[in-house]
Amino acid sequence: MDLRVKRLLALLLFLLITASMLLAGCGTPQEATPELPPVPTPILVTPTSTVTITSSPTIMPTTTPKLEPKLPIPDFIIEKSNQYVISKVGSEYFSRYITFNPPKSRYFEAMKGSNISAYLRNSHFYMVYTFRIPDKPFVDELISFAVDVNGNVVNEPGGIPDRLKDPQEGEFPIDEREAIKIAMSEGLQAGIADWKTSFHWYAGDFKTYVWTVQNTLYESRFSANGRTVVIDANSGTVLGVFSWGRNFRSRKQVGSFRF
Repeated sequence: MDLRVKRLLALLLFLLITASMLLAGCGTPQEATPELPPVPTPILVTPTSTVTITSSPTIMPTTTPKLEPKLPIPDFIIEKSNQYVISKVGSEYFSRYITFNPPKSRYFEAMKGSNISAYLRNSHFYMVYTFRIPDKPFVDELISFAVDVNGNVVNEPGGIPDRLKDPQEGEFPIDEREAIKIAMSEGLQAGIADWKTSFHWYAGDFKTYVWTVQNTLYESRFSANGRTVVIDANSGTVLGVFSWGRNFRSRKQVGSFRF
C-alpha cells in the first residue's frame, strides 16, 4: 500500500477515536461557571413619620418648666429671713443663740390640692434655724417658717420668742426641776409610771415655749390615759391641764384641757 494512503488512514482513525471520546464526555474539562448567591426578596418599608434634622435643632417644651431646688438658698432670701428673726428677738440675741440651718432648709415647688395651706400652692422656701443656749442645755430647738420667692414670710412662724414684744420671752428661768415642782403644786398625781417632761414650742393659742409634765394614771395592753400640766417656760404660769388618752390599737390620742 502506498505510504501516503497509510498516513491518511491513520489520520482518519485518529479523528474517529477523538470524536468518540468527545461524544462520551471524556474530553478536556471546562471551567465550571460559579454559582451566584440568591437575590433576597426586597422588603417594602412604609415610613410613618418624617424627621428633619437641622444643624441647630430647636426643642420646644410641651409644659412650663418647674423651678429646680437650689441649695444653698439664695443669699438675699437668707438675709431677709435673718432680718425677720432679728425683728422678733433683737440682733444681739440672734447672734448669740440663733443660726441658720442650711441642711434642713430647702426650696419647695407649688403643690396642688384643696386641703392644703394657701402658701403651699405657691413656690416657697422653708427656712430653718437652730436655737441653742449653751448655759441652758434643754434649749436645743428649731425655728421654722416659710417665705415666698421674694423672701416674704407666708405662714405662721414656729419657735421664735417675741422678745421685742415681751423681753421676758426667751429667758427661760424655769428648768425641768422647777417645772416638776410646779406640776406637783398643781396637784398632778404620781400615777403608775415615771413622769415624762418635755421642753418645746407650743403653737396655737399660746405661741410660746413651755414645759409639759405628764403622768400615767392607767395603762393596759390596748390603752392608756393620764394628765399633762402645761407650764410657761418663761413665767412659770400654768397654762392648762391636759387629760390625755391613747388607744394603742388605733394609735389615736385624745384629750381635753382644763384651764
